[in-house]
Amino acid sequence: MGPVGGDGWLDARRLCRRRRYPRHGDLAAGRVTEIIEGLGKPVLVLWGDKDVLTPTASNVARYTAACLPPHLIAGSGHSPMVEKPEQFLVAIGDFVR
Repeated sequence: MGPVGGDGWLDARRLCRRRRYPRHGDLAAGRVTEIIEGLGKPVLVLWGDKDVLTPTASNVARYTAACLPPHLIAGSGHSPMVEKPEQFLVAIGDFVR
């Protein structure tokens, strides 16, 4: 069985035991898209269009190339859930419908 449980939620304990969770080195190496693609489930990638910690343009291109086009939250930086909570929740609501 893969890292996703029968209900579609990530089984974090199993990922941690197998060390298949994204680590900082995975982020730096760009492996996160490979890991997410391997889940075999729909994934919502949210990005603040003013994010300076993880630059928007290069990451949007990388995720889009992996068939995981991010939903950009206008006017938000690195923490869209705090900076633009209403838009963040609308994006999640649209995704799960």
